[in-house]
Amino acid sequence: MSKLPLFDSPEIFQKLKPYLKTERFSKGAVIEESGFISKRLFFIQSGLIRVFYRTGGKEVCCHFAKEGEILTGIDSFFTGNPSIYTTQCIEETVCHSLTKEQLEWAFDHVEGMNRMGREFVTYAYIDLVERYNSVVTMSAQDRYQQFMQTQPEMLNRIPLGYLSTYLGMSQETLSRIRAQKA
Repeated sequence: MSKLPLFDSPEIFQKLKPYLKTERFSKGAVIEESGFISKRLFFIQSGLIRVFYRTGGKEVCCHFAKEGEILTGIDSFFTGNPSIYTTQCIEETVCHSLTKEQLEWAFDHVEGMNRMGREFVTYAYIDLVERYNSVVTMSAQDRYQQFMQTQPEMLNRIPLGYLSTYLGMSQETLSRIRAQKA
């Protein structure tokens, strides 16, 4: 969901290392499927993941997570309810994961983890509010412009079809906006 300093904090990473499970996923691999409970928190070492839901027979991307970020089906991981989201790798991806039980242990025993947990929830909430505000208050062109300004390195990594649903527009509209910018 959000960039946090796990990989920038060797002390925390070293304390968690015995509990972290390293997982490698190929491009296109589904990490978690909607309808199931999210049981792991992922620290993304490398790669790119999309989060999407299905509605009206279509897939709608609602989040992209890349190296250095933390990802889970937050709606499910903390409640134990099945998630409506599916997570799928856009690129080959390497993650380190913890179960909820391991995370709870880390909050109690690893100095700095409580702060990191609070930051994760705070950033997840900020991401949600900013995403909502952009959809409600901005035009399609403005949403694309904002994405270009805030995440320019992602433009060449995300297929246009995924990006268009994330931005709330058809792929044709996105292509027209991109052509106008060129």
